[in-house]
Parts: sequence; structure tokens; C-alpha cells
Amino acid sequence: MAARALDGLIWAWLAVLALYLLMGRLDLPSVSGLDFPVLGLAVTLAARFALRRARPLEAAAWQRALAWLRARPLALTLGVSLAWALVMWLHALARHYTFGSTEDLAVHLQGLWATLRGEIYYTSLRQMSHWGEHFNPTMLLLLPFYALAPGPGVLLLAQSLAAAAGGPAIMYLARRKLPPDRQAFGLILVFLYLGNPGLWGMVTFDFHPIALAGGLWLWFFALRETRPRLAWLCAVLALGCGEESWVVLAGYGLYAALDERRLGSGLALFAAAAAGFLLVVQVIVPHFNLHVGSYYYTERFAALGGGFAGHGEIGDQGGGLATIAINLISDPALVWQVLSMPGKGQFTLILLACTLFLPLLRPWSLLWFLPVLAAVLVSSYPPQWSLHQHYTACILPGMYAAAVLGLARLLGWRAMNKLSPGPLIAGAGLAVLLILDASPLGLVWTWAQRQPQAIDRVLQALPAEEPVAAAKSVVSHLALRWGLYDICGFPQRTPWVIVCDQPNPWPFTPAENQALVSQLEAQGYRKYLVDGPCVLLRHASREPMENKGKALTPFIYYK
Repeated sequence: MAARALDGLIWAWLAVLALYLLMGRLDLPSVSGLDFPVLGLAVTLAARFALRRARPLEAAAWQRALAWLRARPLALTLGVSLAWALVMWLHALARHYTFGSTEDLAVHLQGLWATLRGEIYYTSLRQMSHWGEHFNPTMLLLLPFYALAPGPGVLLLAQSLAAAAGGPAIMYLARRKLPPDRQAFGLILVFLYLGNPGLWGMVTFDFHPIALAGGLWLWFFALRETRPRLAWLCAVLALGCGEESWVVLAGYGLYAALDERRLGSGLALFAAAAAGFLLVVQVIVPHFNLHVGSYYYTERFAALGGGFAGHGEIGDQGGGLATIAINLISDPALVWQVLSMPGKGQFTLILLACTLFLPLLRPWSLLWFLPVLAAVLVSSYPPQWSLHQHYTACILPGMYAAAVLGLARLLGWRAMNKLSPGPLIAGAGLAVLLILDASPLGLVWTWAQRQPQAIDRVLQALPAEEPVAAAKSVVSHLALRWGLYDICGFPQRTPWVIVCDQPNPWPFTPAENQALVSQLEAQGYRKYLVDGPCVLLRHASREPMENKGKALTPFIYYK
């Protein structure tokens, strides 16, 4: 009877852990957070082991379930990855509906909306097609789903599923590379991947097409030897997610030439990747960029002389790719100065630590991610070496695929023959929870309990489809219209402007918002609705704006 009671208590502790994930930290008088249910579970398990003679532990239902899953690691990985994707999707939705998203999501919502109406990825937030910033034609595959359910749900779900797809890819590769009786060790890397803070940051920080490339590249590495056609399909789709993917392909070309001794085909692949990258950033993107006719993002390498040379109103802004390449080769002191900027070493160390440094055991496989990592490390734009945004999207796939190869080499050592995967798998899962101490569904609970706020009432009062300017945290809620503008700069006589101190006034402060309202009133705006910290302003003139919100001048910039 005691053994059966302890078996039931184990399930109860597991339910408490699930409740922790649902509602956040468990605040108790003496113990808070994850410590309490973990301690209770540990004590119960110890008591159950003490009674194993009364009733064999292996007979317990939960132990039989674990044994079944351990014998089917790919099925377990698929289930865990789908559950992770669902949780992260709900978390991203909750973040959006609590006004935690920014204009990046709005750009893609409006871009797909405009594409369905004949304007290829046009966004009024940029006054041009988004392809004038990044070329990501793979996004067009989401059009049928977006047409059925226009809104953030489709994009955020696609992003979560793409990231989660990396878990089964890791396990698939592990089944091929690890010894048959040691394939369960691949679960360690799966848990470390799904718990990687860079992956969490990528999925929860708005929406970016390059985030879709992560799972695709992992499946490319997993299938490249067994299903090459399917692998290259994944690669082509990943190349259509953003220009960083071409750098991944270039690294793989070097790997094929140096490690696999396919010198001719490897160098040809490297050359094709370099040519594709240059075609995108020097021809395609400038063609769609109506303002400077150049690639914006070389300016993120300003410390190496980067910038963009424009022919529009912005004018010359510095060197381009050629200047960056010359300085990389000719000025090692400058390169070291850039590489040693604060935070870059910690960023690299954390990423490698989350793979247990296993890629280092297969040095040539480092080429699968080193070129992209190097591009991040020579940048002078701090968010690129942050774990809270999307810049790890093309680093993590090669890093975890290389970790599988490193793990295979490690398990081949004689000293590892007696090592059991069970404690290591449990330790990896528990370490992920303890280190992150995160509760993604806690935000969902907050969202479910949220009462209508002033910003909700303002959005309801705003006429549908009319041009509007709003803060970065609000524009993604207004994207299904032609005229959508950032409050930092919008066309003169834009009919509606939302100025709100809560929930997130960034990039303005409340004092700056107050000054902005006064400035707008001096320009012909009148307060249409004042609700607590939010003000909805309407321009006195009702003259129609130019069709589809394009080429609207003059723009007025407020910050």
C-alpha cells in the first residue's frame, strides 16, 4: 500500500511541476520557485527506492512509461519538441497581446497582407518592399495559411515549429552517428538545444524570417548523407529566409573541401554561396531599396569601416562590403579591437557551453557555424551578440549538428563504455529548468487574466483601415492596412496618431510623449479620445492620403 501511495505521490509532484510551468514561480512561506517541487519529488523517489523490495520499482507505471520512451528516443524527441513548440507559441502570442512585440512583426504582417493585394511585401513602415532590407522569398510559402487566418498567430506558430523541428533533426542525426546501444545519449543534446537561451530569445523576440532557417539547416545536416535531395530542398528553403543562410552554405562548402576531401565540389559550393550572397546584398536588395539603393546592414560593421553608399536623400554613408573585407585582411589590430568588445567572449562561451563543448572534438565540423559566428563577432552592433534576439538562428544548427559528431567521438572512447545515459539525460533536463528558471506559460496566465486597458479601448475607437501612426509596441496590432507608421516619423496629415505611456512607450519617455502631443496639436491635430495614459489624436484635415500609402511626403521625424 505504501509503495502504491508513493507512486501516486510521484505523479502528484510531476503535476506540481507542470503547475509551476503554467503559473510561474510558486511563492511559499519558506521555499519559492522550482526548489520546492524538485525537493519533494527527490524525497518521494528516495522513499520509493527504499521500498523497492516491497514492490519492485520497475513495476511502477511511471517507470514502465519511461522505459518505453527510452527505447524510442525519436518518438520521445518528437513529442517533447511539439510540446515545446506549443508552449513557445502560446508564450509568443501572449507577449504580442500584452504589447511586448515590436515593429518587426508588423512589417511582416503588413508585408503578407499587401502581397495578397498585389504589392510584393510592401510595408509603409519602410515606405518600400521589405525586400529592400532583407530578401526572404520563403515567406511567400506562408501566404495560403496567412490568407486563411490573417494575424500574428500563423507567423508565430511557424517560427515556433521551425525552431522545434531542430530537436527531431538532432535525434535523427544521433541515431545515425551514435552506436546502436547508445543512441539515447542524443536526448541530452535535444534537451540542451530546446533549453538554449539563444533559441528561446529567437522565438520570443518578435518574428523574423531568418528564424525559420534554423530547423531547416539542422535537417540539412541530418539528411545530407541519407536523403541528399530532401536535404538540399531544406537548404534552398533556408537560403530564402535571409542572407545569413548563404554564409552557412559557404562554411559547408569549405567543410566538404577540407574534411570530406571533395575539393572540387566543395570549392565550387563555396564559390556559389559567395556569389549568391553578393547577388542578394549587391543586386536584389538594392533593387527593392527605394531610399539608398544599397544594402543597409553593412552599417552594423561600422567599426570596420562599414556603411552603405546611397544615391537617395540619405546620401553617402561610408564604405560597403569591400571596405569591410579590406580592413579584415589588412588591419589585425582593428580586428582584435572589434573582437574584444565587451560581451562577445561571454556570448561565445555560453553557446559552446550549451553544447557541452562537444563540437571541439570534431574541429572540421566547426566550419558548419564558425563563418556565421565570425560575422557576428566582427560586428559593432551589440544586439547581434545578444542571446535575447534572433541573431543565433544560423549559428545554432551547425553548432548542434557538430555536437552530435563530437558526442559520437566521445562515446567511442573506452573510458565512456560504462557511462549510463539515464542520469545524464535527467540531469540535462533538470539543469535546463534550473538554469533558465523560466516559466514561459506564466505569461500566458497573465494574458488570460488581463483586464481591458486604455490602449485596448483606443484601438477599438480607431476606424478600420485608415492610416495611423503609433508606438513600436502597438503597430503590430494595426498592420492590416496600407497606411501604418512608426510614431518616430510619419507623413504630414496622417489622419490618426496614438500616443500612449502604457504599456510600453518606447522609444519615447512619458515626458517626450507629452511634448509630442503638444507639438501635434500645433500642427493641426485635435484630441479625439483621452483615456488615462493614452491619447488618440485626429488631424483636422480630412484630405485623402495618396493611394496605398506610398511615396507620402513630406515625412515629419520626431526622434
